[in-house]
Amino acid sequence: MDERLLLLKPIRYFCPMCGEWHDWESSQNLLHHAKLECERYKDILHIHYLNDSLYVMTETVCGYSNIEAVGLLFMGSIKIEDIYKSPNEQKISFILPINEEENQKPKECSDCSDTNKCFIYRVAKDSNKLLYVMLGFEFKRSDYEEIIGWKLFTDTKR
Repeated sequence: MDERLLLLKPIRYFCPMCGEWHDWESSQNLLHHAKLECERYKDILHIHYLNDSLYVMTETVCGYSNIEAVGLLFMGSIKIEDIYKSPNEQKISFILPINEEENQKPKECSDCSDTNKCFIYRVAKDSNKLLYVMLGFEFKRSDYEEIIGWKLFTDTKR
């Protein structure tokens, strides 16, 4: 991915907590520390750029999961060069493992009333592997096209 995309201020982001797109309300671009709130879970997502990588952390995950932590929970990091840049949309996306060092699959979710809407539970319930989450950013189309150097395909039916 072209690192210059990090200079753009996203207009929306794909939340790894609930699996939905939220408006980007931070005044920062991705080269600065951004603090974003998941409206559904009232959790805070921290995105920080350092040494050619994006780091993603949350303040808490939930009250039932064994991946809950006091303070910041390290979710993972990704090298800028490994971030997927969509050729058809003004978006970038990537997948991160939660707590790479250990298999941190939620074990106590059966006691939770939010399992039907929890994105982390939906991803983890059928997996015996590490728990992964997805994160993505959408940008203003004209700004994105200027950096990537071509016009995105336009659907004439819209």
